[in-house]
Amino acid sequence: MRSKNNKTKQGEEFLRSGNFKKALSFFQDLLKDNPNDPYIMNKIGIVLVHLKRIDEAKEMFLHAIEIDPKFPEPYNNLGNIKYEYKDC
Repeated sequence: MRSKNNKTKQGEEFLRSGNFKKALSFFQDLLKDNPNDPYIMNKIGIVLVHLKRIDEAKEMFLHAIEIDPKFPEPYNNLGNIKYEYKDC
């Protein structure tokens, strides 16, 4: 179950505005309340990529896929970092 709702919108605004540390903290807090939410995990992975924490981002995307193999965004994000960071 993916939780794209009003709770995630504030974190997405932090992400869009480039406030990556605040976005990370926000999404991590959401994940505490929704520990099996692949949508939030994917968002955390995106923030981690912006913070150049690529290995952590990959783990977050892989965990999102593990929970919901039909959720396409983490696959796309893994492909993007594979393309961008060829040695990953």
